[in-house]
Amino acid sequence: MTATSFSFKQRSPVRWTGRYARIPGNSSVLHVRWDGTIQLIWQDAGILCTCEARATPPLERMAQAINRVKLQRTGQPGGSFIINEFGQVLCPVADESFERFYVGDCRGAITFVDPDGNDFTLDDDAGLQPGDDWKLPYLGMPFNLSGRNRIYFQQKNGVESECIYAPVNDQSLIHSLRAVRPYGGVRFIVNPHGIVLTKVNEGHADWNPKYVGRINLAHWFAKELV
Repeated sequence: MTATSFSFKQRSPVRWTGRYARIPGNSSVLHVRWDGTIQLIWQDAGILCTCEARATPPLERMAQAINRVKLQRTGQPGGSFIINEFGQVLCPVADESFERFYVGDCRGAITFVDPDGNDFTLDDDAGLQPGDDWKLPYLGMPFNLSGRNRIYFQQKNGVESECIYAPVNDQSLIHSLRAVRPYGGVRFIVNPHGIVLTKVNEGHADWNPKYVGRINLAHWFAKELV
């Protein structure tokens, strides 16, 4: 798949109370540096490296918007952020409030450089079928498939949590998930381009990333607006 040029539309920051979650533990994450450069910190299956994003004017504007919130709320720039499956750029604040801010919308793919100097984007699923190895960073928002084949998102607010179920149970997505993980509850992620990934235990406690498919927005959670 050919990557779409990256664009960013800034908005006045507003508190975000919608769906937001990160994979527990050490996981791949998007990160903005104090100097306004963007990185992808790749942590998965023994891989630990930092992949720099190729700078473009829209990417620089996005970094500035994120850092502005970080600086205003914590006194220093830099830190993690999330791009959800709708391209909404969400900036968490690492202080006692644990607030999140919606700073704008992006389209297209960010180009990163891997440790060997090769370019890659997170929207590249060309030729992949459910169950194929996913060899790019395992990065995205976590969702769940219950043992009874219901798709839901677990929203956590402090110590409390709430299961938010998808308005339509996408049977095609469930079929693809079950082709990769036949039994029980399944945690899966949806990356910024709507690509669905999960992990499979292939022995020796190794959970390896697998490609599942893409979400169908007509059968997915509604885009949240603030």
